[in-house]
Amino acid sequence: MQRLGRFRRPGHRITGNPQQGTSRGVGWEYMHVAIDDHSREAFATIWPDESARSAVHALVDTLRYY
Repeated sequence: MQRLGRFRRPGHRITGNPQQGTSRGVGWEYMHVAIDDHSREAFATIWPDESARSAVHALVDTLRYY
């Protein structure tokens, strides 16, 4: 699982404008990755939290994919 930053628009580090204000919807998303060791084929899903429920959904999606 990898934690990814979520943002709606670029911030002041990118635009150079510190007076831009805050962006709504910022936070984290969590990417679950599965890699088949024989074929080296990867499958990834992104979920809004790192709860057990999200992990189970990611596992079920992975099993359906493979």
